[in-house]
This record gives sequence, structure tokens and C-alpha cells, in this order.
Amino acid sequence: MQVPTQSAYADLMDIVTNPSEPEEDSIYVCKQANSWLMDASKLPEMKPLYAPFWNEGEVCILFSDSNLGKTILGMQIAEEVARSRRVLYFDYELSVQQFGIRYRSKDGVYHNFPDNLFRCEIDPLAMDDMLEGDFEQNLIEGIEKELVNRKAQVVVIDNLSYLCMASEKGESAGQLMKALIRLKKKYGISMLTLHHTPKRSLCAPITQNDMQGSKRIFNFIDSCFAIGKSCQGENIRYIKQLKTRNEGFTHGSDSVLTCEIIKDVTSVRFRTLRCEPEKNHLLDSKEMEDAQLSEKAKSMYAEGKKQREIADELAISLGKVNKLLKQ
Repeated sequence: MQVPTQSAYADLMDIVTNPSEPEEDSIYVCKQANSWLMDASKLPEMKPLYAPFWNEGEVCILFSDSNLGKTILGMQIAEEVARSRRVLYFDYELSVQQFGIRYRSKDGVYHNFPDNLFRCEIDPLAMDDMLEGDFEQNLIEGIEKELVNRKAQVVVIDNLSYLCMASEKGESAGQLMKALIRLKKKYGISMLTLHHTPKRSLCAPITQNDMQGSKRIFNFIDSCFAIGKSCQGENIRYIKQLKTRNEGFTHGSDSVLTCEIIKDVTSVRFRTLRCEPEKNHLLDSKEMEDAQLSEKAKSMYAEGKKQREIADELAISLGKVNKLLKQ
């Protein structure tokens, strides 16, 4: 390797300290680090959208196993943010009937959302045309059009799997995240995307590896948090912080946010209870074994099998079967 001469170093330093005008066809904006800091000093402070898990200007992911309340919490966050910003909620999960049932009282009174909150779902009449081309690319382009038309500042996507059916493949996941980050930077928006986790052990703490899909997804995002199922009760959940670029970990394993899913008059929502260690929500191996046996016993009982048949098949006592069915 050829070592640069002192003259070459001098020429290089002259270029650095006295930069020429950028080339017109350059894809980069290149300035001295101090200039970037000067630019940063003129910008407003990033405000929390769902403190401390999600801040302005971030692409954030919320993930959990099925039926733990991702959509409930996602809509709850969107509603709160919409009190001060225009929010688009892209719903690929619920039908309009299911959405109506979730936000309606027993007397038929519907919940009143802020006017700044817009729910978006795919127009059935446009589905055939979308399927003829690149379906996933059409979805991204559709999000961008609505973003521009509604002049939105915040986007919530429910859920990420719908935008990328092959999220476990690194290349596909990478392309999707690049597309979302492009929208974030081009329009200066904040984005929350909901995502799944494969079935996981209730004995183990939640980690980034529990998020479904390629690790590239986690690498690209700015922040991430997850909902965990708790052994403390059927409606108890905990929220754990897994990634942040701007804040410290205030809700990691030592202090997860314990919540209860409740039904108000017209809406279902998460109610914060306390902060506590994640280990308080996890089953030990014996409890996990009983939970799995209980699930099997209830499934067999639902199929019409007698308790004696269940006991024989699972190799447990009749009293144990009776106890499991009551859990």
C-alpha cells in the first residue's frame, strides 16, 4: 500500500478545511461535524409521543404475541397523540364492524375520538388493481399518498407483517425498512408500527430476538418496546423497553410497566398500575408445566372427552384433571 506524502496530506487538509461546492449529482449532504451541530441546535427538542418508549421523528416498533392487546394499545397511543397532531392509523387487522364493537358501549353509544385521528383501511374496490402489480409496493405508495393528502405528522401501521409477507428474509425486511425510513425523512413524520412475535415461553424474559422476522428490522428502527403476558391475571400485561436512541432504559427488565386491560364505557384500553421487575410476571418451570397441561386438558374436555379419559391420556390423576379444568 502506498503511503501518502506530506504534500498529499496537506492537499487533503486543504480540501477538508476549505470544501468546494458539492457536485450536483451527489446523493449526500456533506458538511463539517460542527456545522451539523449548529444545525441541530436550531431544531426544536424531540418531544415524547408515548414516553419513554417513542419520541418524535422516530420509527418505532411495538410487538407482542397474538391477543395480548397490540391493537388496543396502538389505538390508545394514536388517540392520545391526535390531541395535538394529525395521525393516520392504517388498520390491516380489524373490519369496520369489529372496530365498531370495540369502541361502543353496551347501550350502543360510540366512542368520541379526536378529529385529528384518521383510520385508514384498504378500499375493497381497489384490491384487484393492487394485486396485479407489486402489492407491497402499492401499499407503501398508498401510505405516502394519504400522508401527503391528509398532511399528517404521525403514522401508525397495524401491522408490519401485512406490508412485508417475507419479513423473515433479510433482503425483503431491509427493503421495507428503507422504504419506511424514506417516508420518515422525506416528510419529517413519526411512525409506530405494530408487529408479531412467534409463540414464546412464558418462563423467559422478552428480548429483541422474540420479534418476528429478520434482525435487520430491529437494526433499522430507532426504538422498540413489547407487550408481555403476565402470570398475575388474565387481563394483566407488562410493557418492556427494548431499544432507544434518545433515552435511557427506564423500563427494562428491572422496571417493566405493569398494566391492566379494562373496558371503559365506550373503549378498551391499558390502565397503568405500577412498575416492577419482569421476573414478577414470569412463570417458573412447574407453573409452566401446569399451564400447558391445563391448556391440553381444556382442549380435550371441549372435544367431549370425559375427565377419566383425559386423566388416562395425560397420565395424571383424576383430581389433577379437575384442578386443571378449574384454572
